[in-house]
Amino acid sequence: MDLVVSAARVLVGVVFLVAAVGKARDVKGFAASVRELPGVPRVLGGLGGLAAPGVIVAEAAVAALLAAPMTIVWGFALAVILDTSFLVVILKVLRSGTSASCNCFGTTPREFGMRHVVRDLLLGAVALIGLAGAAGNQGRDGVSVPAWVLCALVGAVGALVLVLFDEIADLYA
Repeated sequence: MDLVVSAARVLVGVVFLVAAVGKARDVKGFAASVRELPGVPRVLGGLGGLAAPGVIVAEAAVAALLAAPMTIVWGFALAVILDTSFLVVILKVLRSGTSASCNCFGTTPREFGMRHVVRDLLLGAVALIGLAGAAGNQGRDGVSVPAWVLCALVGAVGALVLVLFDEIADLYA
């Protein structure tokens, strides 16, 4: 299970780090897309301006927590919470029939669609598996250096697939 947790740490950490950095590069654009989401202004009221920076900080916190062996359980837990929140927002947008876009990784905004649901479910599943495994071994990391390097490569490739999910889906559309 340590191997799976190690690969999941890299995958989830890299995805959230890329998302945080991408959004931080265009905070105003990300904040504008958040304000356009159905119900966000009503739910957050005067705190709506803090939503975008809050998401960026939380995503960066996931990466930081997953980087330290003693806090990986917290990193995975925060990733699951964020991922679940994102899924709720995506499903709300899709059910409302409104047009809203995702600037998920700070690149070209894409209109929400089922590909976002699929990507979110995949990331959430990996985070849940990582959380279960990390909680089971209380943060101990019993992986040898060569095995960890292999896990890091697997996690990095998985992260790359999730970060480029929109582009990959466009290729097959």
